[in-house]
Amino acid sequence: MCCGMHRAFNSFREYKPKFREQRIILNVPYYPDKLNDIVLKVVTISLIFAAEEEEEEKEEEEEEEEEEEEEEEEEEEEEEEQRQQQQQQQAMQPKQFKCKYKNKSKKEKKKKRKKKKKKKKKKKKKKKKKKKKKKKKKSSNDNNHDINFNKLTAS
Repeated sequence: MCCGMHRAFNSFREYKPKFREQRIILNVPYYPDKLNDIVLKVVTISLIFAAEEEEEEKEEEEEEEEEEEEEEEEEEEEEEEQRQQQQQQQAMQPKQFKCKYKNKSKKEKKKKRKKKKKKKKKKKKKKKKKKKKKKKKKSSNDNNHDINFNKLTAS
């Protein structure tokens, strides 16, 4: 309350012509001696108006929130009704079984063939790499064995 009064008093000092307009509305004569009384009256009236405006704003916000909630509930109900209608329509229609192989296009078949070929090529490459590694290991082991054998025989 005190801060509000200070604010109102400061604003009164800044805007004296505005205060004179309010003075006419209040029917208060303009006397510098009674300036504090006039300021207090203006401050109290402005605080009352501010409080009323805040209450009105709160009420409007509450009404808006209630309207939004009602709209959301209505939307949810409509969505549920639509889901139920779709389920009923699906239940009414006979299920159609599609053959897996009939409807495939030539492009899809080509793609599958290419994928299979790529997989086979990858497997072959892996096998070749493994064989090469084994050969290298064997050759290195043989060389080591020969070196070791030569060392033994030399000594």
